Amino acid sequence: MLTIIRPLNCFIAALSVMVGVHVANGSPVSYAILLAILAGWSLCAGANTHNDICDLDIDRVNRPDRPLPAGKISVRFAAWYAGVWYVVGLLSAGLLSLSHTVVAVGMVIMTIIYNKYLKRRLLLGNLLVGGVSSLAFVIGGLLGDDVLITVVPVGFAILFHFGREVLKDLADVVGDREGGVDSAPMRYGESGARWIVTFTFAVLIGTTIWPYTAGWFGVNYLMVVTVVDAILICVLWSLWLDCGPGNAARLSSILKADMVIGICAIVVGR
Repeated sequence: MLTIIRPLNCFIAALSVMVGVHVANGSPVSYAILLAILAGWSLCAGANTHNDICDLDIDRVNRPDRPLPAGKISVRFAAWYAGVWYVVGLLSAGLLSLSHTVVAVGMVIMTIIYNKYLKRRLLLGNLLVGGVSSLAFVIGGLLGDDVLITVVPVGFAILFHFGREVLKDLADVVGDREGGVDSAPMRYGESGARWIVTFTFAVLIGTTIWPYTAGWFGVNYLMVVTVVDAILICVLWSLWLDCGPGNAARLSSILKADMVIGICAIVVGR
């Protein structure tokens, strides 16, 4: 039952909330932070569960071991489960502030729109995933004195998630073709999708120096983010050597680990 919420993704969402608190100079320990973490985790869990319901036909081809296509749980139970997580996330945000509630409601609406409609739309779904994922930093940042500083991790998260989502489309071409998904590989071919990933990550790498030169983050940030950029370059190199589904799936997993390193760069830099 835990598998369907993708606990690692939920952990990254919760970690992003804590980072948002940290960079915005919020109190490191408080009841409010616990509520914010619970909101981030729960909203992510609800979105992931709902996504599996909407992607059942595709997952029967691409990920037959997922709980729904494998028959481990029913669609009816998954719908109930997603609803519970969404409600917990909304209630947690509601106990914090009106601003938190607005962000949480926005996240629920956007994830449902993505899961039901935009996933199958060219690049719009990829961009929406990046936007929604980045809002976890805002949930945390709203507990600090300088929420505007979260624009740095938010911007990086949007670019990172967008590039990774397009790369994941390369891994899912077989099921997406059968499911009628209008993804980048379906529209532009593998080469076109590869160029989109390359351009996105090139922009990301080029902008990672900006927070340091602006004086917002220190030298520790620069050292750690250099590792993040090096991994991105290696991923792109490998992608150009082999953009097949197997290698794309492997690179997607590497990027998830690189995401955590990027979050660490933000933490040590402030």
